[in-house]
Amino acid sequence: MSAKEFPKNELISVIIPCYNEAQNIGQTLKEIYDYLDEFVPNYEVIVVVEKSTDNTLEVINSRKNQKTIVLENTKNMARDIV
Repeated sequence: MSAKEFPKNELISVIIPCYNEAQNIGQTLKEIYDYLDEFVPNYEVIVVVEKSTDNTLEVINSRKNQKTIVLENTKNMARDIV
């Protein structure tokens, strides 16, 4: 796949929900950024943190780039649905 396949005017949004992902989210973001930077001209990454009890939010904030939006839920929304 090449950048020619993605229209330059179109915004591609990647949404990542996470809960207690401190051990994984740094590598996940790196791989997503590596791909998007190479192939997608216009993108945003939206990371939704579900009231994690580990340091997921801190890892995200230390690894995010300028195209990343971080949303933090004050409670675990997935657990409240059940």
